[in-house]
Amino acid sequence: MAEAALVTRLDGDGLRQMFSAGAQVLEANVDAVNALNVFPVPDGDTGTNMLLTLRTVVQEANEAPGSSVSDVANAAARGALLGARGNSGVIFSQFIRGLARTFDGHVDADTALLAAAFVEGGSATYRAVSNPVEGTMLTVIRMTAEAMQAASVHDTAITDVLDAGLVAAQEAVAQTPSQLPVLKAAGVVDAGGEGFALMMDGALRALRGEDVSAILLELDGATGHVAPGFLDSVESEVYGFCTQFIISGQGLVPDNLRERISVMAESTVVIGDESMVRIHAHTMEPDALVELGRTWGVVDQVKIESMDAQHQEFQAAHHEEHASSPLGVVAVVQGSGMEAVFRSLGVGVIVTGGQTMNPSCQELLDAIDVLNADSAILLPNNSNVLPAAQQAAELATIPVRVIPTKTQPQGIAGMLAYSPDDGIADNADTMTTSATSILCGEVVSAVRDAQVDGTQVQGGQVMGLLEGKLVNASASHHDALTSLVHAAAPEAGSLVTLYWGGDVSEDDANDAVESLQHAHPGTEVEAVNGGQTHYHYLVSIE
Repeated sequence: MAEAALVTRLDGDGLRQMFSAGAQVLEANVDAVNALNVFPVPDGDTGTNMLLTLRTVVQEANEAPGSSVSDVANAAARGALLGARGNSGVIFSQFIRGLARTFDGHVDADTALLAAAFVEGGSATYRAVSNPVEGTMLTVIRMTAEAMQAASVHDTAITDVLDAGLVAAQEAVAQTPSQLPVLKAAGVVDAGGEGFALMMDGALRALRGEDVSAILLELDGATGHVAPGFLDSVESEVYGFCTQFIISGQGLVPDNLRERISVMAESTVVIGDESMVRIHAHTMEPDALVELGRTWGVVDQVKIESMDAQHQEFQAAHHEEHASSPLGVVAVVQGSGMEAVFRSLGVGVIVTGGQTMNPSCQELLDAIDVLNADSAILLPNNSNVLPAAQQAAELATIPVRVIPTKTQPQGIAGMLAYSPDDGIADNADTMTTSATSILCGEVVSAVRDAQVDGTQVQGGQVMGLLEGKLVNASASHHDALTSLVHAAAPEAGSLVTLYWGGDVSEDDANDAVESLQHAHPGTEVEAVNGGQTHYHYLVSIE
């Protein structure tokens, strides 16, 4: 068999090949990387976030109009910025932007330029993080780059320099537990660093013409097992909200934004340029952070997740033994505030999803398994989730009763009637009765022009829907909400609960409470932060 030709320069097609192979290997190993994600606050699953970020890199790189290393890297960098998910994805995206800055204007790269690009990529990741911590993905990238830079002095083959980087990456991953006490306590290596090493392995083998499908991460007792007591040791921590958004504007200065946000938040990552900046931070006041962002430009792609709820779900998924119970509840929930409400009412396992995010039957079955109960109540809380819930109930190995809740307020009403001391049949009857006894409303913006219940609604108008029927299409969520509650005609003594989310602020919600109480004397009105993404308000009237 003839030896492969010596590759001394990397062009755009070669860079595309590296990205694609890295994504292929990460996809094959995403579950294994996720299993390593045992930080007290999992910022989403590390492997999944990296993979989804890398997929946008691959897509943009493949669609780049040219084939120079500059063309491909710049396209990849924009894809990485817009597609970054979670802490690991954001950090990786900054690494890609570092590559792009170094490759900018070059048709191809020799080993020296390739190593310099990795060094800049590594430096960029450190600059993007307000408080860099060694023993993480940052360290792995830095040590990879340093080894490549040293090798480029005497090696002219691209694959030889990448090989030196891969060896360093794997060694750096193995050392992470000795650098970060939380990893040592958990008995694992850093998930983000492992993901990066896997991508490097795939990129190198692809350039060598080797099969990348053989790259499979095998977890053993030293790298993939959560040490006993580790999760218990972090149960009392308070984590707040993982807050992410993009700012578009002119004359933005990422360094200045990072310094300002670091005063308000932890784990701050700020990346971008003068026209677009992506923010990632952990804070107890996400709304204040987003409002600050609006003072600098147009805010988009806001994502706020409860890390407390994530921690509880993560904990449930990683404990080797779960306390069994005669009966438990699984609920499909969307919104950090909603998750907190459902948990406070006794829901054992939450499946994140709902509108636009319909969980599969398998996801619901997995949640029932995690519940570790003799029987289960399942709350779909969305009409589009109901069919999968019913199918999961038929396939489950334990008795499961589906309460046909079509909204989250219905699910909450059902949980108010839940009694863990009663049997599944009695609970199913009382919860169904309670869930269907309330009126439900929704205030949501129309995303396009449409005919709704005989009324022409323009895209951008805010619709007030009562029991799924259009009441009013207004210019503001306040007007739509007012019309909705008026149409419901609550009697004196009724309780109107406003679960606010979307772009509604706490001040907006409080103003709505005052206005509705004035318009409907004798009616009790309260506002709860639901944190749902798509709806300005979810309304319960009982």
